[in-house]
Amino acid sequence: MSQLGTIRRRVQTIFFDIGRARNIWDELNSDGFTLANALVNAKIQQQYAEDTSYWHPALTHAIKDIRVSYERKMEASIMDINESLSKITTKMNTQLVKMENLVNQLKDTYKRLVDLQGKQFADTSPLYATCPMLNFVERASDVLIMYQSEYKTKMSLVSGDGLRNCKNNDEGLVLLSAWLNQPSLRTKDLEDLDELCDIEMAIME
Repeated sequence: MSQLGTIRRRVQTIFFDIGRARNIWDELNSDGFTLANALVNAKIQQQYAEDTSYWHPALTHAIKDIRVSYERKMEASIMDINESLSKITTKMNTQLVKMENLVNQLKDTYKRLVDLQGKQFADTSPLYATCPMLNFVERASDVLIMYQSEYKTKMSLVSGDGLRNCKNNDEGLVLLSAWLNQPSLRTKDLEDLDELCDIEMAIME
């Protein structure tokens, strides 16, 4: 295989691996949403319990300190759920690190192409069908920035000021929406990149 062919295969493999990391991230996001929802529900339930009218007088009379005991139980549950959610974000960070390494590998491959064919070729000549290598590097870098930003959002949601500290149901719903919908990930741009790779790299099949 020619050196250019080797580079083409390498770029194809890198984008395949980036796609796999993104898929795992999406699976983790779904798993995390289940925990995030449970966390918000537990926090709201704990806040209801703080209202004395929540408890029947006969119950509070029969069982002393029931409200305090219940609040402690709920707080322990909230911390456990948040810890599980933190483990999800740790796994997400693993996928983010993989993407960072892959983008760095892509940049190194770009440099090798420059050494092999010259910068003008790397920046303007099609690597496969129409897009030059530079375009692939720029698009992959943009994707990485999206996921880095989204990871920061995830970390804020599992922080002390995040999901476990929501003040009411409305705030909880807003935070849950932020987890589920991942506002930093521009769906259209990601879909366009996937389509571009499918079309461009089809010539390698």
